[in-house]
Amino acid sequence: MNRRLLSLCGFGLIAASCDTKDEEFGVGDTAGIQTDTAGDIDADTDVGTDPDTDTDPDTDTDTDTDTDTEEPGPAITATVRGTITVEAYIDGPDGREEVDEATYFGGEFPFGPIFVSATSDTGTSLRYVGSDAVRAPSFTGNSYEMTVSMCGAGPIGVYASLDEGNNFVIETDDPIGVHPSELDVTDGAVLEDVDITILVAADAGGGSGSGSGSGSGSGGSSCDLVIDGDFSITASTFSTGTLTLAMLTTTAGAGPTDFAWVEPTATATGGEGSYSLETCPGQGEMNLVGAYDSNGNGLIDPADTWGSYVSAPDTSGNPISIETSDLSGYEIQVPVGEGDTPLSVVPFVSLTGHVGVAGGTFDDLPSGTTVYVAALKYRPNGALSTASIESDAYDFEKVEWPDLTGTSSFSYNLGVPAGTVVYLWAYADQDVDGLVNETGEAIASSNTDAFGRVETGTTDQSADLDLAYIVPL
Repeated sequence: MNRRLLSLCGFGLIAASCDTKDEEFGVGDTAGIQTDTAGDIDADTDVGTDPDTDTDPDTDTDTDTDTDTEEPGPAITATVRGTITVEAYIDGPDGREEVDEATYFGGEFPFGPIFVSATSDTGTSLRYVGSDAVRAPSFTGNSYEMTVSMCGAGPIGVYASLDEGNNFVIETDDPIGVHPSELDVTDGAVLEDVDITILVAADAGGGSGSGSGSGSGSGGSSCDLVIDGDFSITASTFSTGTLTLAMLTTTAGAGPTDFAWVEPTATATGGEGSYSLETCPGQGEMNLVGAYDSNGNGLIDPADTWGSYVSAPDTSGNPISIETSDLSGYEIQVPVGEGDTPLSVVPFVSLTGHVGVAGGTFDDLPSGTTVYVAALKYRPNGALSTASIESDAYDFEKVEWPDLTGTSSFSYNLGVPAGTVVYLWAYADQDVDGLVNETGEAIASSNTDAFGRVETGTTDQSADLDLAYIVPL
């Protein structure tokens, strides 16, 4: 798998469009898809042509920068289906430990809905090309199905995010799970078994779902600085009662740190209302933003339509400065620009490198050896079955003997969730008995610590692994 990583602050995640002008500049046209909950291609037929009356783009002598000579790719749709599993864990002295959810939670599911999305990498940004939500999930058996709409055949990534706080807001620090491999999408394709696992700390969930405030700025007696103003939505399809949110984020796009639900009233051109949220003084520069549930899935998520505080119509006034005084009259407009999310969401990162044999080649291993390299969810302990590697790893690669002979190393590329912890190991199944990490079998781990623990962060990482005979963990 090979994913291009977005920098934390550099690019937004935006809605899909087949507008060629948008394609060139890496921004999406959201005007035609604000109520499309099935992921169907929008009805916007603008292909970046000039506003003049010249119908022959080859002889047009104007000097603007529109891409009127570039034709869009054909619009295609496909269906993606799978199952999402939620695994709860606790942090023990030796790393993560699985819990029995039925016993630990007494048969309850204390977390909120699950947001699942397909994204397409344009080279400068990720675009949402399909999404779905599991509104009443459980730990297992959470089926989803989404329609993917793209401007042409190509690869997509699929990820899911759990509403850990049960507040109907997908936050930047909510747990994420990924389908490790990119999927090739063609028109009319039906992709089955696109399964995802989300790991979540067992003691983290169970918010009230009331949606009045969130994060470090909530609940403290001194956090009573008020920010308020008008809240306007420009979307003729907006309806009264649609989830709408005003929120604060860091200037790096992390958050929300505080938020407040808004109740705009529908108008002929969109919606109008007001908001008021409380936060802590002395935070300095922050971003004031807003969104409404344009995809109708009952969540505020990155695929919705977003806006911000405006200093003038259609002009973002962010960042704002939060010091010691209330801030009144700070209007939020939705959308601003293309309506893309201001949140910094990095679902995927790649772990890459080479696997070799310390001081030798693979020919030094017994004939028939199979080598596995895996990003494991839990710290390995004792002998592992190869079946458990395949079922319990975020991602893994398996290289069999015919591809090992005569070589000194092979490259690997593992797709893992950003912002989590994995255990990076390579194993040689030298007796091909379906067990690795046995005494007398070569192993290797990432050198970040003794247990191969890697914090995935928000950037790709590289580590070479040299198989050697050491005491198994």
